[in-house]
Amino acid sequence: MKNILALLLLSPMLALAQNPNGSVTFDQVSDGNWVALPGYSYNITVQAWGGGGGGGSSTRNAGGGGGGAYASRTYTNVMPGTYTVSLGLGGVVGGDGGATSFSGTGITTLSAAGGSAGLGCSNPSDCAGGARGLASSSSGSITRDGGNGGSGKHNGGGGGGGGSATAGVVGGNGADGGPASGGNGGTGQGAGGAGGHEDATPNAVAGTAPGGGGGGRGTNTGTSQAGAIGWVIVTVNSALPIELGTFNAKPAGNIAELSWTTATESNNSHFAIERGTDARTFSEIGQVRGAGTTQEPQSYTFTDEKPLSGTNYYRLRQVDYDGTESFSPVLSVVFGKSDRISIAPSPATDRVRILLEEAPGRDAYWKVYDSMGREIRSGVWEVESAEYELDVNELPEGMYTFRLEVGASVQVKQFRKL
Repeated sequence: MKNILALLLLSPMLALAQNPNGSVTFDQVSDGNWVALPGYSYNITVQAWGGGGGGGSSTRNAGGGGGGAYASRTYTNVMPGTYTVSLGLGGVVGGDGGATSFSGTGITTLSAAGGSAGLGCSNPSDCAGGARGLASSSSGSITRDGGNGGSGKHNGGGGGGGGSATAGVVGGNGADGGPASGGNGGTGQGAGGAGGHEDATPNAVAGTAPGGGGGGRGTNTGTSQAGAIGWVIVTVNSALPIELGTFNAKPAGNIAELSWTTATESNNSHFAIERGTDARTFSEIGQVRGAGTTQEPQSYTFTDEKPLSGTNYYRLRQVDYDGTESFSPVLSVVFGKSDRISIAPSPATDRVRILLEEAPGRDAYWKVYDSMGREIRSGVWEVESAEYELDVNELPEGMYTFRLEVGASVQVKQFRKL
């Protein structure tokens, strides 16, 4: 539930502003894994292509490698965390393409099979192309076969590599080598490489990512080529923000009652209730256990049995199971003596007037903090004045804290901007 409290306000059901929608393509081994950002529940579609097979290893003609298979699956209610992306490598010359997979806690593994290597011939004969990556060897809600590699022609050109499949169509087969020319590569999401001509003019071509099979060499000279690496594409169809509820604090006789709500939670270990006397420095006074991961609204309460005399400032520190923390805005409750500072009007639209019981009589400095404790305004208070007018017209809607420092004395008051 990382950062779900970051925008808690007194108004109900406010959602996080961050937008994680979009697609991420993993096309290099170094790209790492897919991370579902905190604060959201995701609906995603993942597509995977297996690696293409390499062209056959041979001192004569060789078949093209098979194209990688395709698999896809749509996942709903994917929670924040790290999901493993394993890309199937393209086969080297004479090597099979690897399988590609996407996996993680709470989801069904997606996998796409790689294509097989083409065959190489040391004797005068035609050499078969590599078998396609099979849908039946893959796992997904949609699976498609890659294309077969083309055969290398005896005393002729090499076979073309098979193309990798697409979401709707199987990969195209590589063409067989001709009496002199190499076979064309098969079409697909990743095209198969063309086979080499009999005299290697031109030579065989490597497969194109994702998952194209490599072309086989021609009879007299040249080299077969490698298949292409597989891919994974993660598309975020929607990222449902973890909806936030309310946070309230009020006096009830000689105690302070705190209450708050959440609409959904993810990996929420507990809430630490913190109290301070200046809205800047806090100490923990209790904990309330969280609901873990839930899509159901939750309500919480906490009672401060021994509030301090004067103004008590409260905030929530929300802690995930992995120790990640986030904080709520600060609320205040007054006990005993009355405030020496007042602000009106609150809520305000354009200006607020800050009133003191008496002029400070010495250098005084003021600061304004937003609900996250960030300083956004500062200034100097006139020594002989007990009143100050502050322009808040351009401030965003929300809760703010006004802090006045007069020597070692600190006075704090909150106001709300509409």
